[in-house]
Amino acid sequence: MQMKAKYMIYSFTAAMTLLLSACVEEKIEKGAPDPADCMGVYFVEEQENLTKHILEKGKDDKTLEFIVRRINADTEADVPFMVQAYTIEKDESYTDTSYCEVLENADDLFEFGEIYFKEGQKETTLKVWFDDIEIGKTYTCTMSITDPMYVSQYEDNSSSVTFEVQMFDWKKIGKATYRD
Repeated sequence: MQMKAKYMIYSFTAAMTLLLSACVEEKIEKGAPDPADCMGVYFVEEQENLTKHILEKGKDDKTLEFIVRRINADTEADVPFMVQAYTIEKDESYTDTSYCEVLENADDLFEFGEIYFKEGQKETTLKVWFDDIEIGKTYTCTMSITDPMYVSQYEDNSSSVTFEVQMFDWKKIGKATYRD
């Protein structure tokens, strides 16, 4: 009998909790609109260069191009963007299989063109050059447009892209190939 009483008290408490919590009225506030002259600039997600690039020193092109579009093309625009680059390196302080991200100065490794739109132009390209990357390291670079004047906070389009670049110097020795 005592077990049945505990079950009834538990059930009553749970029912009251649900009933009283359902009575709380939520206030939903409308978000701030985009600025009236927001251009809606975004990176095209379906482009080939958004992958890992393994290149051979002296043979492969050291330039990538990224397609950038905008919704509002009423005026010309020079769109500011931020860049962050890092490498993945072995962390000797933990175990043999520990790795960590090491921030790099992107301006020392990459040279970036500009995102520039002429009046009425809806699509442009952003060029990235990387002549000074170290052989054998993998560099990950993220480019982001964050200014609300250029990026809509309500659009589903991507305001940032990430790519990886790795350069190797292959040596030919007869029929085999090895990497330094």
